[in-house]
Amino acid sequence: MRYTVRNIEREFTPAEAAEITGVSTALQRDWRRRGILAEKVEGKWTRWTLKDVIGLAVMKRLSDAGIDVSKTLDAAAMAVLPTFGCIYAIDGAIEITGAKVPDKLLTAMLYADGIQTRNSDGSPGREPGHYLFIGRDFVSEAVQTARFSSLAGMDDFLTERTFGLFLVLDCETLGLEIFYRAGGKPLIRKEIEASHE
Repeated sequence: MRYTVRNIEREFTPAEAAEITGVSTALQRDWRRRGILAEKVEGKWTRWTLKDVIGLAVMKRLSDAGIDVSKTLDAAAMAVLPTFGCIYAIDGAIEITGAKVPDKLLTAMLYADGIQTRNSDGSPGREPGHYLFIGRDFVSEAVQTARFSSLAGMDDFLTERTFGLFLVLDCETLGLEIFYRAGGKPLIRKEIEASHE
């Protein structure tokens, strides 16, 4: 039996994205006008993907913490993969439709899609990290980001650098917050088709 899986991310209106992330529709427009966010206009409506919503939520948190929003794009991009991984672990966040898949295979599919990266040769990579570190070097004012699987893993990183300010974002908590603020409804739908080959 061969299975084909199609992943469909839920899309959000600007108002829904504002409810979930705290980035008002006016602020979304301002960030697009300033070139911080790419234009996503199809006709007169803007739709945000789950990846976009994760990015907006991270940008808002960092902006609220005093980091210039134009310097938050790298951190927002780095938060997407681990937050996706954490979302896959939330009961009810993934809806599975279509063909019935053996439980063992389904678990493997969800694990591979949700929390494991791939190397350039297609082999399994390392876990994408559960914690996102964002720090501003007090000498250069440069903002640096890194991902860690545990808080203890940051020790060496911190001793080698001089951060006047740093934040740690827990991607699991972010994923849970997005899920519940989005009404506790599935964020990703997996449509599975089976074929005999």
